[in-house]
Amino acid sequence: MSTQQADWAWLPEDMMGAILKKLGLTDEYMRVSRVCTSWFSFVRDRTEFKELLRKQAPLLVIPAINNRRNRRNLYNVIDGKTYDVQITLPYNRRCCGSSHGWLATVGRKMVITLTNPFSQRRIRLPPIFNPPKGNITRDNPCLFYSWVHKVILSNDPDLSSEDCVVGAIYDHINRLAFIKLGDECWTYVDNNLNIFSDIIFSNGLLHAIDKRGKLISVDISIDSYVTENEVEVIMPQCMEGNPNMAYIVESRGGDILMIRRFLVKQPDHEDLYLTGKIRVFKLQRNSSMRSKWIEIKNLNGETLFLGDNHSTSLSSSSEILALKPNCIYYTDDYFHDGHPHYKEDGPLDLGVFNMDDGSFEAHYVLDPSQKQFPPAIFIMPSTLDNIP
Repeated sequence: MSTQQADWAWLPEDMMGAILKKLGLTDEYMRVSRVCTSWFSFVRDRTEFKELLRKQAPLLVIPAINNRRNRRNLYNVIDGKTYDVQITLPYNRRCCGSSHGWLATVGRKMVITLTNPFSQRRIRLPPIFNPPKGNITRDNPCLFYSWVHKVILSNDPDLSSEDCVVGAIYDHINRLAFIKLGDECWTYVDNNLNIFSDIIFSNGLLHAIDKRGKLISVDISIDSYVTENEVEVIMPQCMEGNPNMAYIVESRGGDILMIRRFLVKQPDHEDLYLTGKIRVFKLQRNSSMRSKWIEIKNLNGETLFLGDNHSTSLSSSSEILALKPNCIYYTDDYFHDGHPHYKEDGPLDLGVFNMDDGSFEAHYVLDPSQKQFPPAIFIMPSTLDNIP
């Protein structure tokens, strides 16, 4: 045995079962499942693992602020249950993203902190830039949204911290920056490239999109300032109309999707605007001709989750998750735009769009006590990336 590696695939099932009974977190199960193919199958079929996934995903983080701390409950949008697990964040920090099970928060000094509510680990990043002098949120707390719009991760730092890259949309003109965990400073993308609304990582590249359909990709191996000439413009601005938000998602099959979200004024309320139209497009790339966006009417059974979170597609064919197919779950992520109705109603535009029949329904209804609090945000445990 000293000159050979142990054949872990042949470990007796009763011994495997005894080991798994000692585990309590989905991340621990996933580490075990990565040892070999047979272990992955064994873990995936365990009842206790399936129950953990049902409780954890997909979760909506609901704010509930007291005097000094920002306590957030976890609400499962699939089974409609609120769990006792609470995430406690400093009251003076804003949640600016969630990705691979981690939450990103930003404070007045523009320091972004990553928090994993399941492993309780925290990672503090260098300031993304030097904020203006003085308290930038003294007169308007929503300015946090202007300075750091969204933060995502390339993967879970608890599972592969050496390869994890953090991407961000920041500044009041929505510029791009990224940093590899462990680096001391951010890498910035050319100032001429801005006004982006969403970002994802795909095939080792950072992709960014704006509301008019412009799509670019950035090589994240560059460790200095990224010039405009070093950025690939996959699609120029080409879409008509002016959506309130646009998102970019990679489907489970590897397709790049653009989702455009439009607000509609509500007839029974003077200042209330809610999501009333959603259109979905798939990127069609061709080496011999110009790429283009093709509108699609279904998601091939997948389910999307959009908002301040890392835009995500999950498989609705999974018996574990029991998601609604061809549906888009969304949260109120334009809260920072300063629409007048927020003074009275709060960030209440949370819903589900069914692409099969064009209908909308709510997945969570704000309690009156939550209407003056920050928006809710989806969080997806990193284990969901591996559910077929």
